[in-house]
Amino acid sequence: MSCLDATGLCVGMAIVCFSGLSLLNKIAERRQCDTAAYVGAMNAIACVFSLVMLQTKAGSGAVPGAVLALGVGGGIISVLCLTCVLAALRSGGPLTIVITLGNLSILIPIVFSMVFFGEKLTLQRLLGLVLFAVFVALLNWPEQEEKA
Repeated sequence: MSCLDATGLCVGMAIVCFSGLSLLNKIAERRQCDTAAYVGAMNAIACVFSLVMLQTKAGSGAVPGAVLALGVGGGIISVLCLTCVLAALRSGGPLTIVITLGNLSILIPIVFSMVFFGEKLTLQRLLGLVLFAVFVALLNWPEQEEKA
């Protein structure tokens, strides 16, 4: 399998996984689940899964210190993100809007990679960034009630 085939497969699996997660978010909102419990349980399971994967890699001696340091930093940031999401949900924000707007954060590393790592800002990428922002805004635009 070539590198591009593996990349395409991984991207495809990520799309399927994120789609499933979005569907679960919508189901949880429709069933009026306790959002703090739902999001907390989801992240706890992800943490346990990550620890199992790390232990598997560490047992083979394949985890360098820099990877562990990045993982700890990422974990701390993840806890801060989860705290902010739960605060937004507790303040009355609907689950689907909070999660969708939170996903706008994907734009930041894309822009940073262009600024700090020298990735090119092509017309195609610029249009993609603009369309992504418009897409999220339209999905979360408050519906206007028709006056009869």
